[in-house]
Amino acid sequence: MGAAAIGDAISALRAGGRVLVAGELVKEEVVVDGTVITADHDQPWFAGRTLGFRTVGTAARQPGASIADPSPEAIAGELLRLAGVAGGGFGILPAAPTTVSRDAVLPRFAEDEGLVLVDYGDLVHHLWLTVPLVDAGVQAPVPTNAGTFEGHVFTSLVDGLEHLALVLGDVTGGSVVTRVHSECLTGDVFGSLRCDCGEQLSLALDRVAAEGSGVVVYVRGHEGRGIGLAEKLRAYRLQDAGRDTVEANLELGHGVDERHYGVAAQVLSLLGIASVVLLTNNPAKVAGLVDLGTNVVGRLPLWSEPTLDNGRYLQTKRSHLGHLGPEVE
Repeated sequence: MGAAAIGDAISALRAGGRVLVAGELVKEEVVVDGTVITADHDQPWFAGRTLGFRTVGTAARQPGASIADPSPEAIAGELLRLAGVAGGGFGILPAAPTTVSRDAVLPRFAEDEGLVLVDYGDLVHHLWLTVPLVDAGVQAPVPTNAGTFEGHVFTSLVDGLEHLALVLGDVTGGSVVTRVHSECLTGDVFGSLRCDCGEQLSLALDRVAAEGSGVVVYVRGHEGRGIGLAEKLRAYRLQDAGRDTVEANLELGHGVDERHYGVAAQVLSLLGIASVVLLTNNPAKVAGLVDLGTNVVGRLPLWSEPTLDNGRYLQTKRSHLGHLGPEVE
């Protein structure tokens, strides 16, 4: 499997073949090991190997539908749309009762049945790289303490969230000083002392203003490194009981960092930015944007002095999340 396999899957569907998308999902209380998709209506084949053949509805063929709803139908609709196939359908491959890893079972099944095997994660990556999933909207001047920026609203076609880019000067071209800032209601709006988010936002606006041009992209849906506001406050309770920010997220059943930078990468592209010098202490943010097609040609630190309230939090970001200190250029 791999990103290149998505093109093979599209070609197979156009030629009347079948595709197996690996991805452990739960659909209608059925644990799904994979989704088999075809442009034909070969119902006997599906009846003998899956839970039966199903057609794909119109809603499931909308761009990005499989990201918002990673269901077998949405995944099938996404691939059939990419292949330009009007008809077609899918069958659900239920999880087999076996002690053998699905990573071993699915490739063998695909080989035996002549299926092109792809991973759901590769499909999502392909979509963010190749399909316009962000819509540019209204813009207007936004005066701030750092200066007057041009505010550009962008709407994600995946989940409908609105994001804001604050642009100063001409940013078309390369080496644009850029901050991709994750939403933090408590820090950015209410000045919470638990984190350094609000201070980083102010520092970023000041740095862009000092440069005379640049952009701050305010990405919604990133609260608590992607876990949401309520879960972030639950994590605060765990931190008060002794966990650090990483341990708290893991104890709540989340990943260490669940943020995705697809929206930010497409916003930068829509603004005509060819390359960026990123204002960040986080190497993972650099890697995430590069992976989604953003040309990062440099990095500038964005550091604030630790306080009694956020000192442990900042230390954890360095020791557990690999954030770089102000001494690292």
